[in-house]
Amino acid sequence: MPQVEARRQASAVCRAKALLDMYGYVDRDGDGWRERPDGSPLAIDKASVPNQRERQRNQLWLRAMSEIGVRLTFEK
Repeated sequence: MPQVEARRQASAVCRAKALLDMYGYVDRDGDGWRERPDGSPLAIDKASVPNQRERQRNQLWLRAMSEIGVRLTFEK
């Protein structure tokens, strides 16, 4: 069953990248991070609470967004 989950997750990442590409959110300068269609950096600032559970959740968000080339920062 882990192989099925890994394939499903890889498929979701591919779909997310394809959607971002389709709408013009691409890595124009080759640094690994996507830019908006106007060329400005694509970055998300997410509100966060400083506790252990939220830190773990933030790590999951950070890993997922990094996989698709979207910068993610957390405000506390």
